[in-house]
Amino acid sequence: MDKLRAIQYLSRSVETGSFTAAARSLGVSAPAVAQLIGTLERSLGVVLLHRTTRGISLTADGARYHEATRGITADLRELEQRIGPRSAKPRGTLTVGIREAVGLNCVMPRITWFLERYPEVHDGYDRLAWATRRAEIGRQRQTVTARSSSSSKPTRNSTNPPSPSHSSR
Repeated sequence: MDKLRAIQYLSRSVETGSFTAAARSLGVSAPAVAQLIGTLERSLGVVLLHRTTRGISLTADGARYHEATRGITADLRELEQRIGPRSAKPRGTLTVGIREAVGLNCVMPRITWFLERYPEVHDGYDRLAWATRRAEIGRQRQTVTARSSSSSKPTRNSTNPPSPSHSSR
């Protein structure tokens, strides 16, 4: 068991109030968070969290453990920020040029997750205007532009995307 990761998962779960929110912010699945915390509890021989359908809360043992490990997670975060490459974290304004149907159904549900994961990125939602034609997408400056087309006959790439080792240029 990766005890340091388990401590991070526990800390984030306590901060957010649920395994689901913790998992979302950590970029993992909720069952992965719950299972690792369960493994931590078994290794310690104590129950750290009360689990209900409405969320989680610390037990008395959990509160003591969380308080003792709080400094460890804070020190680790600080160390990672100091030695990690600064350019690896996206920041700035994200502007997306896309047709409305694709944007609402495919992109917008994921933008929230992206903005939570990278708080230094700001969305250009106040300036968001859906494009109705392909020409409109190209008129504005976007960080990301997605274009799609429909064809009456399928091509090899539309039914079987090439594998990464055989990608076409």
